[in-house]
Amino acid sequence: PADVMYTMLMRIFGYYNNILVRCWRRMFFVPMWGIGGTGVREWAPTVPFLHGFINKSREVVDYIALDRVVPKRGIANIDRQLITFDKDENPVEVDHILLCTGYQWTHPFFPSSDIHDLYKLVFASGVSGTLAFVGTARPVFGSIPALAELQARWVAAVFSGRCHLPSEKVMTQRRRAYWTRHASLYPHDHKRLKQLVNLFEFTDVIGDELGARVNLFYLFFRHPSAWFRIYCASPWSPFLFRIGRLSSDDEKLAYQRHLACIPKKDQTFHRFNDVMLGAWLLILISLFFSSIFILMFLFFYFFT
Repeated sequence: PADVMYTMLMRIFGYYNNILVRCWRRMFFVPMWGIGGTGVREWAPTVPFLHGFINKSREVVDYIALDRVVPKRGIANIDRQLITFDKDENPVEVDHILLCTGYQWTHPFFPSSDIHDLYKLVFASGVSGTLAFVGTARPVFGSIPALAELQARWVAAVFSGRCHLPSEKVMTQRRRAYWTRHASLYPHDHKRLKQLVNLFEFTDVIGDELGARVNLFYLFFRHPSAWFRIYCASPWSPFLFRIGRLSSDDEKLAYQRHLACIPKKDQTFHRFNDVMLGAWLLILISLFFSSIFILMFLFFYFFT
């Protein structure tokens, strides 16, 4: 899963379309992997990168290269065994159609049929924080268990009285703002996949509720080597939300366990991370010199 494949540098995509993301996508992502991460024209997404659900299996791209799979877009018409696809004039004869319909999330034993309106995808409304769901968040990339553990910690903290939820009025306001933003971030999947989230952003949100979010700003100045290992040289792990400021023995133990999650040197993680670090470095250097050039131009234009 992606949470053990990427470092926290990927969290920059939690900020979506800022200038760094746009530069990285244009300079490295599209040239290396093509539009949508596959380069397959028929499967080009209708939304920007990370603004929709991602197929996490890349084996099908290899099958396309080997002519074992023929990519097509949506089905326009079905006439017995003849299938006409979008933008295709000639129908294709097929033997079987697999319907990947997914499932409908319902709980008929609840008085309300719609329970998707959860506070931060965990706590039900109108029950004073006595009903919670774990495993409800589905990351665009990454794994559900990575988020479920933090959700479970938050639920346990609320049920035990160590954490407190805001008032029902405040939670309602925040839920409305959340769904408005969710619809703009995931326009294609908003209605079908309301549980879709960005792994790094969502874990930070739950970490803030727990008061367990790693203090990267503090670590940058007090423990720079630990900051670099956490942010640039290791994958995401749930131990990050037990590290704190690296002051207590428990926090230091969590840090060591986090480092133990780093893949071996011969694994793909390190090769991909080297590319990521190089890409971000080139982008930052380019932006720095571009800023210098613009400032010099403005200076000579207005003062000479």
